[in-house]
Amino acid sequence: MSVNQYERAFRTWPFLTTRASQRSKVTYTELAEHLGIHPRPLRYVLAVIQDWCLHEHKPPLTILVVNQSRGQPGQGFIAWDATRLDEGYEEVFAYPWLTLPNPFQFAAQDSTPAELARAVINNPHDAGEVYRKVRDRGIAQVIFRLALLDAYRQQCAFCGLSLKAALQAAHIIPWNDANAEQRISPVNGLLLCSTHHALFDNGILGISIDRRIVCHHAKVPSQRWTDADKRIAADLHGQDVRLPVDVRLWPSDDVLAYQGKSH
Repeated sequence: MSVNQYERAFRTWPFLTTRASQRSKVTYTELAEHLGIHPRPLRYVLAVIQDWCLHEHKPPLTILVVNQSRGQPGQGFIAWDATRLDEGYEEVFAYPWLTLPNPFQFAAQDSTPAELARAVINNPHDAGEVYRKVRDRGIAQVIFRLALLDAYRQQCAFCGLSLKAALQAAHIIPWNDANAEQRISPVNGLLLCSTHHALFDNGILGISIDRRIVCHHAKVPSQRWTDADKRIAADLHGQDVRLPVDVRLWPSDDVLAYQGKSH
């Protein structure tokens, strides 16, 4: 049975935030004893919390977990410049962590982002309920990406690129304008490579109501269209979007109509 690192992160969060409020570090051994595990797999738990802090632009909370002999974070700590650790500690100590809800609350009942993404894929209408269970933008974005990776078979909807490291989850109705369901539902998203995601977010590429790629040439002066520009953007105009096999996961008419009004 696989270990749920998010459930461990849920239990680690109050331990670390309390230590931060006390301006205190914690050793790997102490944290392992608190969780009831061996110190070695702590790196996986800390990676979950570190990723959340980086995504949410929060101080590097996991800087508090240190090697007993050296008094410094381990090699997996990348959230702060190792030559300026004292400044990092002050950032963490000064932050009002205890005013924040536990971002891993959803894992209290042993849920994982992968399980929640599968729930959204199996029934897109449950997306609002899943979002209300999570109520954290960083975790919601993880679930949204996992759902789109599944729905689009790990391929960019515009070019078919299947290198997972380059694939990103793009909202059609932007996060700030989306309701709870739209923030996490694949019907408000496209799986795009990083280049096409940037072009989409900047309005150079879009998707029509009949689900074809649209290139808004007016967004870029004509003299700047190089051969590479044409291959990557202009030549895609009018091509079909690579859609999920499950029609329920296609960008919805309502979402596409909103996008049309925004351009």
